[in-house]
Amino acid sequence: MIRSALAQEPMRYAGISAAVALMNNMVLIGGDRVGLGYVWLVFLSWLIGGILAFGLHSRFTFRVDAKWGGFWRFMAATAMGVPLALGLIALMRSGFGWPMWVASSLATLLMFTYNYASARIAILRKLFAR
Repeated sequence: MIRSALAQEPMRYAGISAAVALMNNMVLIGGDRVGLGYVWLVFLSWLIGGILAFGLHSRFTFRVDAKWGGFWRFMAATAMGVPLALGLIALMRSGFGWPMWVASSLATLLMFTYNYASARIAILRKLFAR
């Protein structure tokens, strides 16, 4: 039973992450369309997405009670990914001149693995199950 639940964890993570990624891309693309800079948009996306992701991942992905300590670890871990996400978007947007819909989509895909590991460690305090 435990192995079966653990085997489903990445699938639950992927489903929730897809929903949060969609919301993040809506913030980035929509904000870009109204003329907001990508530095502020990445911060706003981190804040909204982090709060939403923590609640959903705690409840559905890792199936634990949400605790303040886990929330702060989660937000700190995802905050460490913000410079990476910002760098990726800046490179693709300003460096390559790609439109935001391309830059934000590719950055989302590249951040997936980093975010899974940091979320698991922050919420469960371990990367691998025993």
